[in-house]
Amino acid sequence: MLLCLFVSMTTAERKPLAQEQPQKPNILFILTDDQAPEDLAGMGNVQSRLVEKGTSFSNAFATTPACCPSRVSFMRGQYVHNHGVLTNDETPVAGYDGFIELGLQRSTVATWLDDNGYSTFYAGKFLNGYKNTRYVPPGWDRWYAFSSKVRMDDYVVNENGELKTYTQDKQHDTYYLRDKAEAFIRSRAQGRPWFAWVSTHAPHGPQTIAPEFEGSYDDAQMPKPPSYNEADVSDKPAWVQRRPLMDDDCSTDNGVYDCHKQVVEDWRERQESLMSVDVMVVDLVNALAETNQLTRTYIVFASDNGFLHGQHRLYSKGGPYEENQGIPFVVRGPGVRQGVTSEELVANIDLGPTIAEWAGVEAPTYVDGRSFALLLEGTVASWRRYLLFEQFKHHYAGVRTAHGETYVEHESVEKEYYNLTADPWQLDSAHSAPENAERIGVLSARLSKLESCAGARCRAADGGP
Repeated sequence: MLLCLFVSMTTAERKPLAQEQPQKPNILFILTDDQAPEDLAGMGNVQSRLVEKGTSFSNAFATTPACCPSRVSFMRGQYVHNHGVLTNDETPVAGYDGFIELGLQRSTVATWLDDNGYSTFYAGKFLNGYKNTRYVPPGWDRWYAFSSKVRMDDYVVNENGELKTYTQDKQHDTYYLRDKAEAFIRSRAQGRPWFAWVSTHAPHGPQTIAPEFEGSYDDAQMPKPPSYNEADVSDKPAWVQRRPLMDDDCSTDNGVYDCHKQVVEDWRERQESLMSVDVMVVDLVNALAETNQLTRTYIVFASDNGFLHGQHRLYSKGGPYEENQGIPFVVRGPGVRQGVTSEELVANIDLGPTIAEWAGVEAPTYVDGRSFALLLEGTVASWRRYLLFEQFKHHYAGVRTAHGETYVEHESVEKEYYNLTADPWQLDSAHSAPENAERIGVLSARLSKLESCAGARCRAADGGP
């Protein structure tokens, strides 16, 4: 009788355990500022801890290559023409003020997860124009956002509603972010799942370099692809044609880098600024491992846009070229294929719906992007074939195809078309070639659909399943 009672009690005690749901994953998103994809090559910790342990996307893009519009697209999964924050500060609705004016803060990936039981954390750059304010947007439980431009001597942080000033010589800005994120990770070893967004100032200018890395790239040679200081830009739009060839004199003082020495010095400082980001990555990965959270945490590493470092005579992030649109994009986590490079078209608009799927949350119907969760597992048979990119400062829109084509229409009625298989550096626009007329007509029609799409209609227009 006693034995039967013991067996009965043991069975009853074990039954709830069998019904428990698996714990939801943690999510760590690391976003750099103005980083070109090739800059990952010098980041050894990112290579060993993320690239070799996860999946990299060789065709990852910012649909609008500008800081603030792109960051809002990451937050809400929308093309810029749908969320409405068109530029950093060049249009009436722009930057942080536009974000608030449109009420976008009320629904972001943070609110989606916070409303569904996640602890949330933000540290670093938020949106252009977010300064000298104690405001903390909805959805964020812990908030450490730069509340001023990060300078070479100091920076101001909104720490959960209180403004504090730090000096670079006492605490380098990247290490400040590292320390806050690491403390949060370690505090969450037990309890609710969490989502943390860490947004560095690096490698954006003015570059802030940790003391131990100053001068590390003094003798490094900047890569100069065939598009660097492009000799003939007669195939490009007028605003590009107006850019002079860079020279060795550095004789002008118009606020734009226009000589080789300036561009090379800037490139070296960018690489040095990223070295502290590389340290941050390994320290956060180690914190996850030491608290037994690594195997249940997705880690995403990306940039808000790429950067033209003299290619096509441009020093900027606004041109309709691969170097501007392309971003580093690496994911490590549960079920993610390791050491794999995917060539599928992914973009900033896809992160929100992907995070929602990981967290078991339904993304809002306004979302334009797609979850790439199954791409990471290698179980998707087909994917999008067209991706829109648009720029409201230089006034153009274009379509990038999965087969390596870029077609652009400028407000000035000028056009560009590149087959990247034949012309990977986009040196000769073939928009006027008679043999391309039919193909350009097809791409122009597709562009028109994407420019006017919203929500599910964007996924219907991108040629995916």
